[in-house]
Amino acid sequence: TWTGTVYIRADGSVDPSDAPIITVDNVTYTLTGRIASNANGIVVERDQILLDGANQMISGKKTHESRGIDLSGRINVTVKNVQIENFTYGILVWESSNCTILGNNLIGNDIGIALSVSSNNTYTIGNTIIANHFAGVWLYKSIKNTISRNNLTNDDHGIGISVSSNNSISENYIASNNYGIWLQNRSSDNHIYHNNFIDNVLQACISPLDMTGYLNIWDDGYPSGGNYWSSYNGTDVYGGSYQNVIGSDGIGDIPYIIDKNNTDRYPSMAPFNSFDVGVWDDVAYNVDIVSNSTISDFHFDVDMKSVIFNVNGTDGTIGFCRVTIPKSLLRADDGWTITVGDQTIQNCTELEDENFTYLYFTYNHSTQTVTIEGTWAIPEFPSTIILSLFTLTTLIATILLKKKRKGKPQLP
Repeated sequence: TWTGTVYIRADGSVDPSDAPIITVDNVTYTLTGRIASNANGIVVERDQILLDGANQMISGKKTHESRGIDLSGRINVTVKNVQIENFTYGILVWESSNCTILGNNLIGNDIGIALSVSSNNTYTIGNTIIANHFAGVWLYKSIKNTISRNNLTNDDHGIGISVSSNNSISENYIASNNYGIWLQNRSSDNHIYHNNFIDNVLQACISPLDMTGYLNIWDDGYPSGGNYWSSYNGTDVYGGSYQNVIGSDGIGDIPYIIDKNNTDRYPSMAPFNSFDVGVWDDVAYNVDIVSNSTISDFHFDVDMKSVIFNVNGTDGTIGFCRVTIPKSLLRADDGWTITVGDQTIQNCTELEDENFTYLYFTYNHSTQTVTIEGTWAIPEFPSTIILSLFTLTTLIATILLKKKRKGKPQLP
């Protein structure tokens, strides 16, 4: 273990020179050993670099205002694959823009990841953020950031948002926190959708003192839907944008009420599962499944023009799936063929928007294989070279693809 604070200087040098970070081009910096610090861990003073933690650890003593990684005043810095423990801030992004925080583990800090004071256009994606004493992710005076696909568990606040607006919060697993998400201090126009809020003491908390008149968006419109709330006790008998058309669609018939000014109009009836399919022509694709079954062995067969996966549930109960498929990946111009085990599904609810098809169907539970066959599939398979870059390209491109599908959802 190397002890002290490491600086990546503006000229590209690593200071001290014996610190466990190597670079051959002053662009990619790789951690080669563990760092322990009584103050800050790594301070980045250079723009447009990649800091690869290579699964090494940075540990602190939680001294006042200490940072595992400090990105202050930075542009276009990526931090990935590092474990950070026991700092005031695991990663601090301060007055910075166009940064990416990807695939890190942040454990036992006061705040796991903080985006603070004019930080914008930063992607916080695919991080595991556990047992942080104040917040897993904290946004303060920051706009137009994307928080997606993070695992936020056993923190005090899973996500905290203060004096921040126009941020996208999607596809996160937010579980077993005191507060799943907390909004305060005039935070508005944040778009919060397709998250799994599971067994938080308070799933969502809106400060009553300073949020009057400041609205946030808690769903992605219809048929895309809102969030999954484990505390939701509504039923699913109806469908449609007003939930008044006979027939289930995987969306609850009544809204999930957060407070008198904040409502998820289209709560999901089961958790979201997102499966990465691949990258074609620098565009990433994934298929989302909402289901009360356990989903396993998902794959996309481009030759068969099919999505295939297994479902499992308690024998004698009814299972359902709501599958979201990008039209530019797979479509059925002459109708879909859906089989569960050896049974062909006759009654499938098909919905669509500009870029996605939504398929809802039910079946008797047991362990079975589901095959969804279209009539057209994307014509070429992704190369192994592109797939090797998956951890960065796929996650960001997937988020961008989804954000392009529509603007702010319209109220029905």
